[in-house]
Amino acid sequence: MKLALIAAIILAALVNFAPRSEARNQLPYPHGQLHAETKNQVTTKTENKQPERKMEAYLNRLFSPENLPNIALYCVGSFGIIVGIFTLFVLIEQTKATKRAAVAALLNAQAVLNSERPWILIPTKSEFSEIEQPMLFARLPGEFRISYCNVWIKNCGRTPARIIEQKIRLVVGRELQAIPDPAIYYEPDAATPENYMFPPDDKIVVQAAFPDGFISAEDLTQVTSKEKKTRYIWLCGYFKYVDAFGRIESPIYETRICYRWVYDAQSQIDSDIHKNFWIMAGPREYNRAT
Repeated sequence: MKLALIAAIILAALVNFAPRSEARNQLPYPHGQLHAETKNQVTTKTENKQPERKMEAYLNRLFSPENLPNIALYCVGSFGIIVGIFTLFVLIEQTKATKRAAVAALLNAQAVLNSERPWILIPTKSEFSEIEQPMLFARLPGEFRISYCNVWIKNCGRTPARIIEQKIRLVVGRELQAIPDPAIYYEPDAATPENYMFPPDDKIVVQAAFPDGFISAEDLTQVTSKEKKTRYIWLCGYFKYVDAFGRIESPIYETRICYRWVYDAQSQIDSDIHKNFWIMAGPREYNRAT
C-alpha cells in the first residue's frame, strides 16, 4: 500500500516536471544569456554617460571657487599681452613718424644751408661769359711774356666764401670736341693753395696760363688761322672753397669750368661781323658746381 502511494507521488511529480522543463528549454533567451545581455545594455548606457559625467566634473572643477583666482590671473595676463602688442605697433608707427620728421627737418636744414651758402660761378654778360680774350705770345728768342687769359669769377651766393684751392689752365688741343688730358687741369697736382675771402655778390679776376707759360709759334698760327684749324685753345680748371661760418665739418664746395675759344667766328645775323669768344664745351661733369 505504501509502495503504491510512493509510486503514485513519484509519477505525479514526473508528469508535472516534464512540461516545465520543455517550456524552460523553449524560452527564446536562456536565463544566462538574458542576464548577460541585460548586463551589457546597462554597461553600454553607463559608458555613454561617462564622457558627459567627466565633462561636467571637469567644468565643475575648473570653475570651482579655488580656481577662480587662476582664471582671473589668466584673463588679466591675456589682456596685458594684447595691450602690449597693440602698444608695440603704436611705438613702431611713432618711430616711423619720428624718422620721417627727422628726415624732413634735415632736408629743410640742408635747403636753408644751400640757400645761404656761397656759389662761385662764371658770370655772363648779355651775350657771352665774362672771360677775357686770351693774350697769346709766341715763344720766340728774347720773348719772355707769357700767354694768359683773365677769368672773372663771382660769388653768386648770400654768404662769403673762402677760396682754399684753385687750378686754372690754358691748354692747346688738336681736336674740336675732344678736350685735352683732364689730368692737366683737374688733378690737384700743381694746384695753387689759397686762403682768401670772397664777399657775396662780388667779382674777382683770376689769371690762367699755359702749363709752361708759353704757346709755340706753330700752335699760335694754327689757333688764329682763318682757314681750316687744327689747333684749339681750351680753358679748364676748378675752384675749391668753403663758407665763412667756421664750422668744424664745413663742406668743401667745388666749381669746375671747361671752355673752348672760338676765333674769328662769323655772325649768323650779319656775315660782315666776326667775333672771338669763349663757349662752354666738354662733358657735363667738367662744367658743374657742387
